Amino acid sequence: MSVNYPIRYPNLQGMMDLFRSLVNDDGAGMDGPQGGIIATNTAPFTLPFLNAAIRWVYRKLRSIGDPALILDNYLLLGLPALTQPNPAVQVSLGFLGYFDGFQNHAQWTLPAGAMGVDRVWERVNGSGADFFPMQAAPDGLPPLQQSGVNRIYEWRGNALWMPGALQSVDLRLRCQIALPPILGDNLNFCTTYVPVLDSQDAIVDRMLVLYARRFSPDQLPAAALASQGMDGNGGSIGDLMLQTVRAAQRQENVRREFGRQAVGNFAQWNDDL
Repeated sequence: MSVNYPIRYPNLQGMMDLFRSLVNDDGAGMDGPQGGIIATNTAPFTLPFLNAAIRWVYRKLRSIGDPALILDNYLLLGLPALTQPNPAVQVSLGFLGYFDGFQNHAQWTLPAGAMGVDRVWERVNGSGADFFPMQAAPDGLPPLQQSGVNRIYEWRGNALWMPGALQSVDLRLRCQIALPPILGDNLNFCTTYVPVLDSQDAIVDRMLVLYARRFSPDQLPAAALASQGMDGNGGSIGDLMLQTVRAAQRQENVRREFGRQAVGNFAQWNDDL
């Protein structure tokens, strides 16, 4: 997606200027003194190539959990309660609304661009209590009698499925997202930004692969190699991904030690066993 406010995000004009320079098309043209003859801002392939390259970068960054593509604290308040327990009923939250097991409610939806749900919390609506985490059910929801809250969830069919609750609940989501494509007949390339810092080189490198595929197939292997890094280090996209990975590695991971004191429902460690 593009965001229309000036910040340190790279803009489309800078990307296109670099792209034209790399394909030797940075002379005067309809779009200005460096607007190019073939690779202009208004060429039919420009926006498709830009959007495809941006999506490629987003996919690479989502695969390592880059914070730029995480939406947190997305709240849905007052989801309707089930009128009676029924193990055959499941409820779902999708892009078109909330299905309560019998009918759809369009006012509650997944966030636009959600590509998956990382974590889900819930609380009873109107309680003002803390949200508490729900457990993922990777092998599917069990057929069970519903209770006051959902407790578990499953992500399937591009929707969040739950058993349903006998009370109205609030949900809190943390999601991976894909941002909307760049569109518009009168798009201003100078004021349209890609909200991933320092991503312009990776986007342009991918555009070169697409350009070579269309206009110069014999250069496609070289363009693909350059995109991934001729030095074996992953190129510009590898640098972006490594930055996120190293930031994650700086976080302290603390594991509860085994000891003699019982923790939760777990029996204490006993040397005599």
